Amino acid sequence: MSQNKRDVHVEVNGRLLFAFVDGVPDAFERAAFRALEQHGIEDPDPSDWYPQADLVNTLEYVETNVGTATLKLIGQAIAKETDWPDDIDSVSEALEAVDDAHDQNHRGDAGEYRVEHVNPRTIKVETCTPYPCVLEEAMFKRVATEFADGIVDVSEVGDECRSDGAGCCVYRIEA
Repeated sequence: MSQNKRDVHVEVNGRLLFAFVDGVPDAFERAAFRALEQHGIEDPDPSDWYPQADLVNTLEYVETNVGTATLKLIGQAIAKETDWPDDIDSVSEALEAVDDAHDQNHRGDAGEYRVEHVNPRTIKVETCTPYPCVLEEAMFKRVATEFADGIVDVSEVGDECRSDGAGCCVYRIEA
């Protein structure tokens, strides 16, 4: 599936916008709200819905003008702020729940996550969303770390990447 990040019919839950703001260092909170405003989201409310394209444009702005380190913090914050089911007790179950969590925080065709179990310690996740690769890699690392017993390694392993125009990226998570 190729996801058009400019699809105005796809919406994100306002809670994701606050996870975005929570991901930036405290000193830059006002700047984060200004960045959202510059890309069409003014005075966000966690209970409202907003165009996904505006959030994606804001994230791309952060990646280009602030840097990937901040985008990684935002990805970690999104994973941290997500309401995960109480019965998750493994990395595998957590990664399988990412697609459901994504669907709960989006309206419309917002993309998807597909999980493949390679072996007991290795999982591949194909992600077909418009979000920056660095953000999703950090999100997967945070999710896996939350439920792992040891060190977690996340790397992009696909032959194609969304940052190069592909519709999807593939990540290997070892825990």
